[in-house]
Amino acid sequence: MGASVKVTQFALRTTNGTTDITIAGAGTCKGAVFVLGGGVTDETVRAALHAGYGWVDSAGNASVGMTGNSEDNTGTSDTDSSWSAANFCIVTHGDTGAIDGQYAFDSFITDGIRITTTNPDDVAFLVEVWLFFGSDTTLVDGTITPSSSAGSEDTVDIGQDSDLLIWSHVDSTLATDTAGNAITINLAISTWDGTTIRQRGWRAQSVNNLTTSNIRQVAGPRLDFNFSSGTSINRAMECTTMDGDLVGITSRESDAPNDRPYRFLSVNFNGVIEARVEELEIPTSGNLAPTAYGFKPQFVALGFINVQSQVTESGAFEADNDCLTLVGAMDGTREHCVSVSDEDAVGTTNTASVTADNVLYGTNAVDTVQVDGDFSSFDTNGFTVAMNTHPASVLEGWGLAIEEEATGGTVVPKLAGDGGLAGIRRGLAG
Repeated sequence: MGASVKVTQFALRTTNGTTDITIAGAGTCKGAVFVLGGGVTDETVRAALHAGYGWVDSAGNASVGMTGNSEDNTGTSDTDSSWSAANFCIVTHGDTGAIDGQYAFDSFITDGIRITTTNPDDVAFLVEVWLFFGSDTTLVDGTITPSSSAGSEDTVDIGQDSDLLIWSHVDSTLATDTAGNAITINLAISTWDGTTIRQRGWRAQSVNNLTTSNIRQVAGPRLDFNFSSGTSINRAMECTTMDGDLVGITSRESDAPNDRPYRFLSVNFNGVIEARVEELEIPTSGNLAPTAYGFKPQFVALGFINVQSQVTESGAFEADNDCLTLVGAMDGTREHCVSVSDEDAVGTTNTASVTADNVLYGTNAVDTVQVDGDFSSFDTNGFTVAMNTHPASVLEGWGLAIEEEATGGTVVPKLAGDGGLAGIRRGLAG
């Protein structure tokens, strides 16, 4: 099988050693994405916010785009963020400002991946994993550190075109595997179909050492955003190149990128299948059932945040909402979700984390379920999530769909920038 993507879940070790993450019969693993949350038992809320996004590419290179922590029940906000160029997952604790857990790639094994724990945390956090399989799938880890002024593009040559880019960023000049003072939760997706780059991202931020918590959130068709001291956005990063072996980003608005690294994972499916990201919102009634993807998926990842509208570089962020982020995935057999929350404008911090075996599941910081949805079906041009609990207001975000692989016929590889051939991947079955 040339290209497939699966989701599963595992618990981090609390002692040194290795862990095997496998899905029976899946074949040769080519890389993985890891979504860290602060939960230890599904659908059981744990006080404290932990969030992080990392990956391993096909060569075994591991990175953490961002990881962070916001402590619960403190008189002043106690937060930190970090990233890594050597591990796929690291755990920080705001009360110590230290890296308390480090988890690295060991090897690819039959039907999965082996990881190694070299500096264990004392909590067995649950981690959501997206596993990539197949001979037509190649993942490459990359970094862009912008140096250009606003409006100019920075590029990096990674040796392959990108059908899919997964982005995560710490808004800091921190050295790798060191902790900073504020938590910025950022996850973004960009996809390329040979003619069009589609992209969606969001960011939540909680400032450290405040006597009253201050949450800022934004979502839109950009990779990342930066906030001014008022209520406006003064920087938005846009993905502007995904072909010719290049990845490029351009800073929008007035604020330059300030030499802060943007980490990404490039995925190439060798023309066998397509990936596409679309703007989505979790509705206040009915099911989540988008129909604009143009193919039937084999895998869907969903990322949502507690904002009620999306903006580009020109617009205001939503400063008065409690933080709530959800990242879930489903492959038709398994589904998992990681959610974190942080209450805004309180004198004593109130943070929470929860995991679930539903594709959508999230609570607020006082442990009330805000959203709950299960996989229902993969459809001709999209998918359906059956909603069990609706949010009081819509939640904005993105949905990444990866096309199912053809079971017969002739495969026509996608040619970068060819326009007409970009959408031709399968001949007539039989």
